[in-house]
Amino acid sequence: MGPSFFARLIVVLVASWFFLWNAGASSISRRSDEVIYVRATQSIIHNGDLFPLRHGNIPMYEKPPLKLWLGSLAPLLLGESNFSVRLLDGLLGVATVLLTVSIMEMLTGSVWLALVAGLLLLGMPELVISHHGFRRAVLDGLLTVLTLLVVQGTWRLLALESGVASRRSITRAALWVGILCSLGVLTKSVAGFVPALCAALAWLVASEDTAGSWFTRVVRNRVWLCIVVPPVATFLGYCVALWLVVGPKALDVFIGVEILTRTFAGFEGHNTGQRWFYLSSLFVRGSAVPRALLIVGLVGALGAALTATKKRHELRFLLVWACVPVILYSLAASKVPWYLNPFLPCIGMLSVAGAWQLIIFLKQRYGKIIARSFFALVVIATLPAYARAIMRHAESVHASTERIELDTFVSRLRREYTSFVVLEKSLSGRSNPLNGRFNVEGIYREMLRPGLRIVSTIEELNPQPGEVVLVREESLAKIPSGWRELGRIPPYASRTWGVVAVVYEGDKRE
Repeated sequence: MGPSFFARLIVVLVASWFFLWNAGASSISRRSDEVIYVRATQSIIHNGDLFPLRHGNIPMYEKPPLKLWLGSLAPLLLGESNFSVRLLDGLLGVATVLLTVSIMEMLTGSVWLALVAGLLLLGMPELVISHHGFRRAVLDGLLTVLTLLVVQGTWRLLALESGVASRRSITRAALWVGILCSLGVLTKSVAGFVPALCAALAWLVASEDTAGSWFTRVVRNRVWLCIVVPPVATFLGYCVALWLVVGPKALDVFIGVEILTRTFAGFEGHNTGQRWFYLSSLFVRGSAVPRALLIVGLVGALGAALTATKKRHELRFLLVWACVPVILYSLAASKVPWYLNPFLPCIGMLSVAGAWQLIIFLKQRYGKIIARSFFALVVIATLPAYARAIMRHAESVHASTERIELDTFVSRLRREYTSFVVLEKSLSGRSNPLNGRFNVEGIYREMLRPGLRIVSTIEELNPQPGEVVLVREESLAKIPSGWRELGRIPPYASRTWGVVAVVYEGDKRE
């Protein structure tokens, strides 16, 4: 085991701390998309609602089910908790760092550049501490890993084409890339098409097969078909399945609202009026890669890609994966930072590889002193911003213990009791003022299972000794004989009534 093994091990341990430590210590946010996905996961666990998905008692047609199916495995095995519903995403974060290191080493042949690219991800807030990062139970983590697998598969496809591999081997490799893109479609709808498009373009740009024009190559070559057809077929098949199982209403939501509105009209709060939103985020705010490194890397990558003599050039390849998604998502009406999450590792790899290529160029053209001076300047300009981001993320991970009162109260009840009765409209009824979309009470109510009963009226209680009852304060103005109060949950904005929890200890009358 050489030094590179121990360096990789350190990277894995650091990434595990950033993505898994304290992952269950904080409550699920009342106003985040995580609420929706956790509620759908609970419907899978408790009711077997595999397809179509349901958010509590409400059908959910907006997103495909793959991530939520996989996300239900940890709670099924470990029991429901904030940590178990987020465990898969934390592991996906560690996998993303490992894949980034592996791909970067495969592209550049340098272990140390690969480790730098992997560690760079830990300074990206959208991947670490945002509501759509790897510390939250959302969809973007799985799509990020699938995208990196597509990147890796496409480069291997190019390697096969440049060697002596048979046509069958090349077709099989291209088909594998297409299948990975299909899984992306089953994770986040048309967002899975973006890796497929990037893979096809990267193959065209970096392939050593240069006979004829691009149009001629596309028409006569089956590679791009093997990449593009599987995700398109998967999308159409999913639409047909929705139509057959649910009906036209599901397609109206899945295609009309979720895709067309998002693409052409935009949702409120999605930066619809900011055409250059992503460029501003990357270059002005430096929200992903430190600006100095990003600019230097882009200049070096463009210069190397335009002057490289060999066709299968890693920087030309990475430019497609870094730039095409920014262009595509900039054209859409709805713009939010996490749309670029699956491609931030590629932007990081491009920045590191491009900057190093520029340093090599300066060394060859102007000598070691100029190259080393430029290298030092890049480090001085980059390191403070990266260090500030790492410290901010480490502090957030260490202090990520913000709990809402309902979360802590339910956790205490679960530790002390096993049987619960909830009046249907006291703690998360069928919907809340936001039509059940951001239903945090529903998450913690479901965590009282499997020993949970739900009744409609107080007359139906018929409690057993040791059974905890949660009821509206107004419905239990006086604690009856034989009952003991355990605590109260005060009202807040979307639940304007308080909840009292009592345990039935039996009739104490002589």
